[in-house]
Amino acid sequence: GAFLAYLEQNLAPAGNGKSSKQLILTFVIDAQGNCGGIKILESTDNLLTEKIKNVLLKMPKWKPAFNNGRFVATRITQPILIKGV
Repeated sequence: GAFLAYLEQNLAPAGNGKSSKQLILTFVIDAQGNCGGIKILESTDNLLTEKIKNVLLKMPKWKPAFNNGRFVATRITQPILIKGV
């Protein structure tokens, strides 16, 4: 979807482009639509982890979750495959 397309567009290849790494990340979209609470759950590459965190912090606002008549924070867990590392 749009989230993975955003990551692809904003993460420049970190290597020769012949391998890929799968990461699992989790983050919170708060009631105002901001991204925070970013944690990389599975990663063996600290440089890539920092790049992903920086890209996520610069993301445009999301539409926050709506529950019982109000906007609420939501935790998202997402596996991603980074190519070109």
